[in-house]
Amino acid sequence: SMEDALQLKEHIREIIARGAVERDPEKRKAMLTLVVCGSGFTGAETIGELIDYRKVLAKDYKLDPSEIKIILVEAAPTIINMLDRTNAAHAEAYIKKNNIEIRKSSMITSVNPDSVDIKDQDSIATNTLIWTAGVKTNHTADSFGIDAGRGGRLVTNQYLQAKGFEDKSIYVAGDDANATEQGAERAVPQTAQEAENEAIVSAENIAADIEGNQNYTEFKDKNMGFTVSFGAYYGIAQVFGGKRVRGWLATIMKHGTNLLYFWRIRSGYFMMMYLLDEFFRVENNRTVFGGNTARRSNVLWSVPLRLFLGIVLMVDAFSINTIIPVGMGLTVLEGIIGCLIFFGWFTWLADLALVIIFLMGIPTWAHAWIIFAAIALMNGSGRSFGIDYWFVPWLQKTWGKARYGTPKAVYEPKK
Repeated sequence: SMEDALQLKEHIREIIARGAVERDPEKRKAMLTLVVCGSGFTGAETIGELIDYRKVLAKDYKLDPSEIKIILVEAAPTIINMLDRTNAAHAEAYIKKNNIEIRKSSMITSVNPDSVDIKDQDSIATNTLIWTAGVKTNHTADSFGIDAGRGGRLVTNQYLQAKGFEDKSIYVAGDDANATEQGAERAVPQTAQEAENEAIVSAENIAADIEGNQNYTEFKDKNMGFTVSFGAYYGIAQVFGGKRVRGWLATIMKHGTNLLYFWRIRSGYFMMMYLLDEFFRVENNRTVFGGNTARRSNVLWSVPLRLFLGIVLMVDAFSINTIIPVGMGLTVLEGIIGCLIFFGWFTWLADLALVIIFLMGIPTWAHAWIIFAAIALMNGSGRSFGIDYWFVPWLQKTWGKARYGTPKAVYEPKK
């Protein structure tokens, strides 16, 4: 859960901070050792995040990155078994390249406050164990009285109706569902892609129950492949019928998949937030493009250019030999855009409109600089000595609240 992730992050920062100043060598080693159990989707991506985060922690607490030891423990003789062996080999090579210790055929037998015991091997001294193996359903599912399969997943029929409760219109979807396509031996994996597919089938069949026609939709495994991210810079994908993609392109494909989801649910707001959070507002240069898209600088230095461009456009709009000789309408529009840019109001949209207008037909190459100036001013220059300094936060607050309500840590049912 989100709460678990935040708690884990706080723990890692705290234990590394304590380890950095610990004088006792044995205690220091345990504090600076992070152990991840399990190499499935969650375990592999956790290792990738720790690879990136280790550099940040080392810098913040004045450590050499090699002092922070990360160990991947897997009970099976191979790791990342949801990938084919070719892709798994590439993933393993990437993990080892980043100085991660991998322990295969290593079954954890007990966990202690300052160590992890492994069958027929030496214990690992550590204060941090991240458990990603043996995923089970929420314990609440045990009380439903529905037959359970592996990991406590609730057994369904081909319509995702709970087995034994077909006449009760009880449907199961998501990680709790032991969903199996007709004729298949194994249940589909617990991934977001499968959960979405199960939700669609369940919704259609609930609608059929309401309408009373019992024209049920049968569940089909429509898995189109998957991508495993090893941090922000590297990924491995199996898509389009088993085609292998790895590295930078695989990470781009995963971002594309996430954006496609927001497009499908018709949420331009979340699509915009995703782009900002994954490409433009990222700390420590953790984007697939490095720091090139997430570089932050003071927009104050672009204010003189904004004022100058606004004056140029307003003056030109009232001149006889205007830059935009297309018609009176566009000339008036030029003046409005000039005012918006000068006063820093709707600056991004005004600059975008200016770029589009000029791309429709630049009068002369001498005026081409306006396009590049407008693009440069799309950096949020209106937030410095402009109306957008007050307007944009107000718009975000009121629009977001009107569309999505007020975010809360805990949501209680309406009385």
